[in-house]
Amino acid sequence: MKKTLLVALLAGMMCFAGAKSYTLTISTPAKIGNAVLKPGEYKMSVAADSVKFMNLDSGKAIEIPAKFEKSEKPFEMTQMSGKTVDGVNKVDEIDLGGTTTRVAFQ
Repeated sequence: MKKTLLVALLAGMMCFAGAKSYTLTISTPAKIGNAVLKPGEYKMSVAADSVKFMNLDSGKAIEIPAKFEKSEKPFEMTQMSGKTVDGVNKVDEIDLGGTTTRVAFQ
């Protein structure tokens, strides 16, 4: 059963070197792909077949393979969806607010 994770997202969308990027705040540890992101503020950059998350406090970045899907209607807000597996919040997808793009993770 999917549920929306308790994650606060900021709608700071901007164009950056041809790639779209978003600023978001993760309030609880979140597993995305094979990586676990600690709570904090991140810049998420979208590339052709991956997403890069850079922690704005530490400057550390990780690139995670992703699949991009289109919805029929634009998403009203940016939000992460997933489920809790063995006590860990696992992010399955991120809907990008103001766009028709859904980012899916393995």
